[in-house]
Amino acid sequence: MEPRHLVRQHVPLAALATLSHELKTPLVALLGFAQLLEADRSQPLAACQRERAERIEAAGRQMLQIVDSVLQRAREGGSVQPCAPADSLRHHSRDAS
Repeated sequence: MEPRHLVRQHVPLAALATLSHELKTPLVALLGFAQLLEADRSQPLAACQRERAERIEAAGRQMLQIVDSVLQRAREGGSVQPCAPADSLRHHSRDAS
């Protein structure tokens, strides 16, 4: 039987692993769809549509890196720092509209 303090440490890591999976699964699908849109030669995207698909792909890759980074830090026992201030997130949402 493990000491109580070790059992408590496993719960947050397991929760982060589940959260990571729950975030990564739809993100990977989103990235795949953006790539399919960009690669479709039978119905090429207009320039503005291609730019938007590229933004979706770039933002998705960035989000995957953030999720991976948070999970890695949790595995290493380090602290997790916010990656983007709220102002930066607001800026990106304005760009998308």
